[in-house]
Order: sequence, then structure tokens, then C-alpha cells
Amino acid sequence: MITLILYIVATVSFLSYSLRRSEALSNVSLGITAVGFVSHTITLIMRMTGASSSAPPSFSDALSFFSWMIILVLLIVEFRHRIHVLGSFMVPLAIVSLISAAALPESEPTLQPVFKTLWFHVTLSMLGTVGFAVAFVAGVMYLIQDRLLK
Repeated sequence: MITLILYIVATVSFLSYSLRRSEALSNVSLGITAVGFVSHTITLIMRMTGASSSAPPSFSDALSFFSWMIILVLLIVEFRHRIHVLGSFMVPLAIVSLISAAALPESEPTLQPVFKTLWFHVTLSMLGTVGFAVAFVAGVMYLIQDRLLK
């Protein structure tokens, strides 16, 4: 819940940056997102290690992990390329994923034994999906910019 609130505040801050173009506002947005990411990371670790549940990961956990990876990629791209506007699009996508995860009922997932071992392949699959999400967001940003230039 704290993570969701932090991501919502970060979204508002990123949208404010889109209107004002202030470097300080961009840094605040990034800081709030980073704090939300740390909170999300702690929640995921607790969930995956069984501190809050003894059940294997469910679809709700997968959506939460997807949201976490979206924010991870956003932070990496932000620190590496300084594309501040990207947060205005990617953080809301993470929020939708988190809300969807919270809305799903808690159920006992049934996994085949092969899927209970290393989750490396699942992580790479999710990373590929996040790559498509980033490409989607970049495409939408391009279309908006192209439309505004005409």
C-alpha cells in the first residue's frame, strides 16, 4: 500500500515536471520513485521468502514483480539517459499493474514441480515483457511529440 501511494505521488510529480520542466522537480520525482522502488523491493523479498505467506508465487505476485521490473528499467534508463518524461508514462503503467495485483483474490496456485525450481526463465520472460512495455511507452511518447510538432 505504501508503495502504491509513493508511485501515485511520483506520477503526479512526473506530470508536474512535464508541465514545468524543472530539474529540481525531476529529481524529486526520481527520488520518490526510488523510495517506492525500495519499498516495493522489500515487499517482494518478504513475499518471496515466505515472511508474509507460505504459498508459492501466484499471478498476483507475477503482476507485482512485473510492476517492480518496470520501475527498475525506468530507474536504469533515467540514470543512464536522463529521459525525465519517461516516468510520466511508465510509473502509471506500474500503478495499473499493482492495482491489478491487489484486486486479484488470494488463491493457492498449483505449480508443477519443474516450475518450483529456479525462476530464472520466468525472470527473463518478464524482462522481455517489460521491454515491450518500454517500447510501447516510447512509441506513445513519439506519437504525442510528433502530433505536438505539427
